[in-house]
Amino acid sequence: IRFSLKECVAMLAKVRQNAPRAPSAAKAQYAIGRVYQSRGDQASHVVLAITAFRELTRDFPDSKFAPDAQYQIGEILLEQSRKGNQDSANLDRAKQAFEDVLIRYPDSKQAKMAKAQIVKLASGDIQRSFEIAEFYREKGQILSALVYYRETVRLSNPGPLRTSAQGWINKLSTP
Repeated sequence: IRFSLKECVAMLAKVRQNAPRAPSAAKAQYAIGRVYQSRGDQASHVVLAITAFRELTRDFPDSKFAPDAQYQIGEILLEQSRKGNQDSANLDRAKQAFEDVLIRYPDSKQAKMAKAQIVKLASGDIQRSFEIAEFYREKGQILSALVYYRETVRLSNPGPLRTSAQGWINKLSTP
């Protein structure tokens, strides 16, 4: 039997409501989040998935589903940024969701995955700073370019990107 999204969520919500303290309540809430997440092609489903996962971590913080629910919030936000909504606030919210996994569920397997995502996001921030600097340099906006080259140098480890950014700082800073 196939159920509509609305019917499926209603049944799961009823399970949660009928036994709010039973383990099945947390499992039902997690399933609601996953159902909406699987239909994430619409903005409203994305919001509903995040809301469902947040409710789970709020109402059932000790549930075995809570670490993954918190991790999924970050994953959803990352997926949205990959689909074209690359505003930095979205990426910051994803990073915050992953940091919350580390803080609230440090011994979970999701904590290890969250840590890896945070490292990826940080390296992406550095690359974005360099690309913004390049954009401003090409447009002749030297002061703006210097701000982003300096940020690249400040955030990055020794390597080609840092060397390139430092080279541009030296070149653009000399009169």
